[in-house]
Amino acid sequence: MGVEIRNITDPAVEAEIFDTLTEAGFDPSVRGDVIVLSGVGHQGGDRSVDLEIDLLEMDSLRVLQFRSLLRTEPSDFDTASLACTRGNSASTIPKFDAIELFPDATNPHRFGIQASFHLFADSLSREELRVMLMLYLKELDDIDNELAEIVLLH
Repeated sequence: MGVEIRNITDPAVEAEIFDTLTEAGFDPSVRGDVIVLSGVGHQGGDRSVDLEIDLLEMDSLRVLQFRSLLRTEPSDFDTASLACTRGNSASTIPKFDAIELFPDATNPHRFGIQASFHLFADSLSREELRVMLMLYLKELDDIDNELAEIVLLH
């Protein structure tokens, strides 16, 4: 039996996350139950990362999911998978997956690259959230342009 995963809402946790992001210098917004950061990165990067933070429940445990759809052209599955393999071999924090963008069997160029990371939320401190977010952004901002080039060259 697999892990049961569902989106949940907890206004207190979401407010804490929002406040932590604001204190860390970000300009978060809310779209539904998801906290969104657009055009972020780290000091040396180009700030090309868009990030969604969602609160999930996994088998009665609360988990934050960081999720970023990379700014790449849609590609075929093989090329997206190749880029994901490169991303996964070069990164420790984000996990890269090829995801179907358009459910259209006639278009082979319909896959994108999504990075994600999960963080236990039941006893999360502000400092831990800030540090893990910065590590996620640093690694993602360092490799996202290389992955976009892989997609363009194939």
